[in-house]
Formats: sequence, structure tokens, C-alpha cells
Amino acid sequence: MIVSLDNREPDPHPWEPYLPDGVVIERKTPGDLADVITAARGIHESAVVGTVAAWSTRFCPIIFAGSVPSAAAIAFSALRSQVRDIQRNAKALSKKD
Repeated sequence: MIVSLDNREPDPHPWEPYLPDGVVIERKTPGDLADVITAARGIHESAVVGTVAAWSTRFCPIIFAGSVPSAAAIAFSALRSQVRDIQRNAKALSKKD
């Protein structure tokens, strides 16, 4: 398994015990997220909410999980679901042969 960490993250990474098989996670505090969205300009809260909604529609769902253990559980569950889908598709393809 290869683990890539942002060099600004603490070492050891606090999620490490929760992600034994690996996954890519982007963690942001509400302030960090607002800075990314606004480029550190002051904007109204509804603009931040609208941007998060638009990004969720255009790119991928954004889930605010709260604690590190909760976020790790959500990430693990999502990854497990994707693996099951891949396995089902592979099984269906192998039956066609």
C-alpha cells in the first residue's frame, strides 16, 4: 500500500489507524474550505453553500463528516461499496463469456 500525505498534515497522520487498505481523502476545516472557495476574499455564507452544492453536482458529492473517526468510517464505507460494485460488474462480465 502506498500512502501519500500532504506535507502540511501532521505526522503520523491522525487517520492512519482508520484506513488500513488506503483511500484518498481531502480534509478541510470550514475556514480552509471557505478560503479555497473564496481565495481568502470575504463573501456571504450563502455563496459558500451554493459553491459546495454546485461542486457536489458537477464533480463529486461532498460529505461533511465531523470527527476524524466518523469521516474515516464514511470513506471506508464508500470505498467498500465501490469495490463491491466492481466485483459485481466483473462477475457479470465473466458470465457473458
